[in-house]
Amino acid sequence: MKFPSNPLVLPVLCLFLIFENAEAVLVAGANGGGNTSNNTTAAQIESQLGIDDASFFNNVLHYSDASAVYIGWSNTISGPRAYALSAMHITFANTMVINGTTYSVTRQSISGSDLALLTLTQVGNIMPSLGAMTLSSTTPSNNTDVLMVGWGRNRAQNASTGANTSDAVAVTSGTGYTTTPTQVVRWGTNQT
Repeated sequence: MKFPSNPLVLPVLCLFLIFENAEAVLVAGANGGGNTSNNTTAAQIESQLGIDDASFFNNVLHYSDASAVYIGWSNTISGPRAYALSAMHITFANTMVINGTTYSVTRQSISGSDLALLTLTQVGNIMPSLGAMTLSSTTPSNNTDVLMVGWGRNRAQNASTGANTSDAVAVTSGTGYTTTPTQVVRWGTNQT
């Protein structure tokens, strides 16, 4: 598996897929009670995919009911401002917690997309101690291996089935499995 040479681009790929109205779900476990610790750390990315530095993993933040990708901060006339990208269609939240610090959030739609630019401020002007992201200006070509990182739910065993019984149901829109409300940052691979 060969990934783009700049792994800092990878976490935001899932956001750019939204341009095509794509949806994705990152769920642990085949049928409830599955292993919920696989694909949840930067060390696993480095070990399993042979990537030298997966520190970009820490730039994927829990925001509202989904994810945001921290891209950096700068000084402005009004003081320091941090920035993140998220999807415009998710539920807006006016705060975000990063490493235990609460930031006020304003959101601006990025024209022609489902992307939202989040501007984060903090009363004490404390900025996140995360590295800045370099965003790609090109779209990956078809059949390119990609790494996606986001906040996903754990799969839950349906109450009506046993541990050794499949919990699969006929798939219609919005069915196929159940999940727990708890989310954890998780990564996975795919192809464009």
